Amino acid sequence: MIKGSLSAKVKDGKIRVYFMQRADSGCEPNLPVKVYRRPADEINFSTGMCGDAPGFWTEYIENQKMDDPRVSLVFDGVLPYENSFCEYLDADTQVGHIYLYWVTQEIDGVLTKIGPVACKLRDSEVWWSYERSVAEMKKLCEEFPALVCMQEFGESTMHRKIYGLKIGNQEKTVGLAGAIHASEPGPELLVRALRFILQTRPVLLEKIGFAVLPEVNVDVREQTVLGAPFYLRKNPNGVDLNRNFDWQWKKEYVYGYCNEDPDASTYHGPFAASENETQTAVRFVKEMAHPLAMFVFDSCSVITEDWLLFGSNPTENCWDYDNHIANLYSQAFRADHPECGTFTAAPMHYPMQLMECFEGTGQPHGTFEGWVHEQYGIPSYSLQGAGSEEGRCNSDDQVSRERLDQWSRRHAYALIAILEEFGKGGKNA
Repeated sequence: MIKGSLSAKVKDGKIRVYFMQRADSGCEPNLPVKVYRRPADEINFSTGMCGDAPGFWTEYIENQKMDDPRVSLVFDGVLPYENSFCEYLDADTQVGHIYLYWVTQEIDGVLTKIGPVACKLRDSEVWWSYERSVAEMKKLCEEFPALVCMQEFGESTMHRKIYGLKIGNQEKTVGLAGAIHASEPGPELLVRALRFILQTRPVLLEKIGFAVLPEVNVDVREQTVLGAPFYLRKNPNGVDLNRNFDWQWKKEYVYGYCNEDPDASTYHGPFAASENETQTAVRFVKEMAHPLAMFVFDSCSVITEDWLLFGSNPTENCWDYDNHIANLYSQAFRADHPECGTFTAAPMHYPMQLMECFEGTGQPHGTFEGWVHEQYGIPSYSLQGAGSEEGRCNSDDQVSRERLDQWSRRHAYALIAILEEFGKGGKNA
C-alpha cells in the first residue's frame, strides 16, 4: 500500500519517480499503481535570486489537478520494489523541461493519490554531477600530467571530499573558485576554460600558474543536478557560504535580507568560518605560495560574465591597479574571438558604479573575495553577469551547451590576458 509522499529526481538521464509501499495487516506490500505525468514548463521553477521574488511554484503545483487534459497515464502495473520503495524511471522526457507526476492506487474501492511532485531534467553536459566533476578533474590531470595535479583540500557538510587543481608554476599563482553558491558557475565552466588554456597557451603556465577550487558548495549543488528548482544558494546547514568568511563580520541587510536571520537566503552562519566548506576554501588559499589575484565565479547559473565586484575599495593604494586588472579581464572577455559567438551588452570600463542592487547597502561582507583581499592585499573579484542579450539564458536556467562552451572560451581568453600581465612582471608578480 502507498505510504508517505512522492519524490522525483534525475537519474542517468531519466526522471526517477519513487515512493514508499508497505504491507499493513498482512497485505501484499507491492500492489499495482498508476503513474501520471504532465509537462509543466509554464511553472516559474525558481526559489528567487538575490532578493528577487520566488516563483511561488510550490503553491502553484499543489493546486494542479489530475483532470487537466495535459495529464497522461504513463504507467499502469506493478513497479520494481526494494527496501519498501517503488520506483518508476521515466525515459520519455526531454532535456530542459519540467514535469509533474502523480501516483494513484485503488484497493477495495478506495483510491489513494500522492503528488503532484515537480522535477526538471537538466542537460548533464551543462550541469555536472559531483562524480562527473571529480572525473573531469582527474581527466585533466591525465591529459596534462606535467602541468596539472589534483589535491583534496577538505570536505563538505555531508562529508564529500572537496578537490582542487594546481596547474603550472605554483610559485606564483592566480586563484580561481566556483560554486560558492550552489546553483552558480563551477567546474563545467572552469574545467572547460582551463583545458583551452592548457591546449593553446601552455607556455604561459611556466611563469604563472593557477590554483583552482572548482566546486565549493558540492552538497546542495547536487540538488540542482538532480532536478530541484532553480536557484539554490546555501549549504545543507542553511548558511550562505559567501557571507561566512571572517571579513568585516557584522549585521547587514543586503538584498533586503538580514544576514543574522537563519531563514534569510543570505544567512551568514552562527559565527565566521563556521562551515566545513568555508574552512576548506581558507585552507586552499593559505596553501597558495605566492597568490597574485583571486577570481570567484558567481552569477545566477552555470555561466557568468565580466562585471567584477571588487574586494578592495577606492580608499586603498591598490585601487588603480585593481581596476587595471579588471579592465584587462573585461576587454579580453568581450573581444571578438573565434568560436565565442557574439556579445551584446552595454559598454563597461572600470571603475564602475555599484550594481543597482547594492546602491542602498554597499557590497556584502563576509565574502570570499573580500577575505582574500584583506588577507593578502591582492586583486580579488566576484564575477557577475553583465546583462548581455546572449547571457539572458543564465537568468531563466536555459543555458545551452553551445553557450557554455562559448562563455568558457571567453573566460579562457580573459584569464590568458591576466597570465600575460603577471608574466610580464605586473604588480606583485
